[in-house]
Parts: sequence; structure tokens; C-alpha cells
Amino acid sequence: MLSPTSSKIALFGVAGLICLATFSAPVTALATPAPKAATSAPPNIKGELTGIAAVSATDIWAVGYTSAKTPATVILHWNGKSWARLGGQASLAGATLSAVAASSPTSAWAVGSTSSSKPTTVVLHWDGHSWTRQGGSAAVAGFLSAVATAPGDKAWAVGGTNEALSGKALVLGWNGAGWAQQPTPGGPGLFGVAATSADDVWAVGFRVAYNKPLIAHWNGSSWTSSPAPAVTTGFYHITATSASQAWATGYWGGGGTPGPVIAHRNGSVWKTYKVPSTVEYNAGNLGGISALSDGQAWAVGVLGLGYSNAFILRWNGSAWTEVKLGFPASTESSLSAVAALSQQDAWAVGAVGSSILVMHWDGKNWTRA
Repeated sequence: MLSPTSSKIALFGVAGLICLATFSAPVTALATPAPKAATSAPPNIKGELTGIAAVSATDIWAVGYTSAKTPATVILHWNGKSWARLGGQASLAGATLSAVAASSPTSAWAVGSTSSSKPTTVVLHWDGHSWTRQGGSAAVAGFLSAVATAPGDKAWAVGGTNEALSGKALVLGWNGAGWAQQPTPGGPGLFGVAATSADDVWAVGFRVAYNKPLIAHWNGSSWTSSPAPAVTTGFYHITATSASQAWATGYWGGGGTPGPVIAHRNGSVWKTYKVPSTVEYNAGNLGGISALSDGQAWAVGVLGLGYSNAFILRWNGSAWTEVKLGFPASTESSLSAVAALSQQDAWAVGAVGSSILVMHWDGKNWTRA
């Protein structure tokens, strides 16, 4: 399996033109809306889970893709007792999903791209009954890496166009009636997005050729570049709990030993924090990050030296510490995304061996679901 970082960068080796249409074509319903038989553990699927979103303790979505020669999308749902894979994924053979965001039991968005050398964006919507694929401006030349929602039936999806290293950041905005492309402040790609309101949205990625960080802010009418901390590579994920509090994960590649970095925005200033040495000096790649309004936060990823091993970091109020997972060192594993509901309830997803991986935090331990 590719790490969260390498999977995203690999998407840039493509070329194509971006569709500038600003209308939304009729959506196409995915077949078989009823879920397959549910079990307390997730089904054994060969592939990887790349995104997770939690509406409540009894309403959680996880998305990803199968590892077949021709991949297909995977959408799982947790109802508080069991995980079930929803039907209809066969309608998206040749596509992968990278992220999911949910605002209510009747509204969730999942994004990704087709798995071709010239990918097209994929946007799916859950209306409480079935998932539908969005057409028109939601299906353009490029890829989507992340999605976020805000009150008032607003949503944003970010990614990049297909022009290889000269590509451009891509932002699609949902206004409650349709998707439209929004001008961005530049950079070859955006990989993370978080929203606290309709006029407070943050997106992160890279500037020129992936060697400078890009942080962009939406104020309700336009995107502008925001000062970034001294990170010489860029950011992949972001989470925000208020207009003044946000966390971002990225990669530091200048001077000394390159490695993962975590930045925190408190008010108007970004500050970077070191990760534990067990992660920093083992070529760790950070995946998703999730924070609570009480200050607790989790970050996940994969170590890259020798066998690939998943790791989880916890913010204790002053430093990031690693939480041991208990996988044998010889077992390849990775974690791509995390969602925290409370201090006693959090979920993380990724892959172990060749199969999908779901893990749960109960306030004391992380265990495999």
C-alpha cells in the first residue's frame, strides 16, 4: 500500500485539461442502496481505507478503495453496533475515494478520482437513503483529496488539476444547489480542507513544485493565501475546531533530517511542534489529524523504514506522544485518517497487510475493530 503522502504525490504525474463548467448535471444513483449483511467488525476487504467522518457515535462513515487490478470504491457505515459495506460500489469500478465529510444523518460527501492516467474527479453524496454520483462541475479533469462541510448546506472539495508538476490547485464549492470551481491562490495542489463556518474555511497544500507550504483561507467570498510556518515542504491535512484553533500535518524537508511536522494555529499565529523521535527518525509520514474543542487531538500515519508500520500520536496539551498499537514489527500497516468524537471515542482507518484496517479508541486503548 502507498502511504498517505506518497499516494497523493503520485497523483500529480498526469496531464489533462480542467473542465470549467459551473453547472451541476443530473446525478446518477448508485445501484443497490441496501447494505450487505452487517457484522461488528468491518468486512474483510482487500484494499485500503483513506477517510473517515463521524456524525455521532452511531453514525460513522469510512471510505477507500479495493486493491484489485481495477480498483473500486469502498464505503462502510457504522450504526453503533456493526460495520456494513454499502452496495453500489460496482458502479464505480476504476475509481478510488480519498476522503469523506458528514454534516448530518441525511447529508455526507465522499470525494476521490478515477484511477486512470488522466483522472476525473469523483464526488458522491449521501441523502439519508442512497449515495449518488454528482455530474457537471463535480466531474472535472483532476483529482480530489479532501472534503469539508459547514452549516447552511455548504461544502468544499480540494485537490489538483492534471498538468503534472505545473498543475494547479483545485477547489470545488457546493452552495446547496450545485458545485462550482472557485479561484485559488495558486500552488500545484491542495490536500486538506477544514471548515468551521460558511466564511471560515482553511485549505493546505504546496506552493511551487512541492517545496513550499501553502495555507489558504476562504472568507465567504474569496480564497487568499495565509502566512505559513517555516516548513520547507508543505502540508497534507488540516482540522479546525474554531475560527482561531486549527492543526495541520505536513513534511519538513530542509536542513538536518527531514521528517513529519505538526503545526498549530492559536489565534492568528502558526507554531510547529516536533513529533516523537520514534516517528521523526523512522521516515514517518503523517496522515490525518482530528481535534476536539477541549484541546485533545490525534494524528495518524505510517513509518517508512524497513516494514511500513502504522502509528498514532496523541496531544497531551504540551507535546505529542506516540501511542503503541501492538502490531508485530513484521506486519505492514498504515493509518490514513482519524476522527475523534470525545475523549473516550475515536476511530482511525487505513490498511494492515493487504486488507482494510479500522481501529477504535475507548478512552484507554486503541484496538482493532
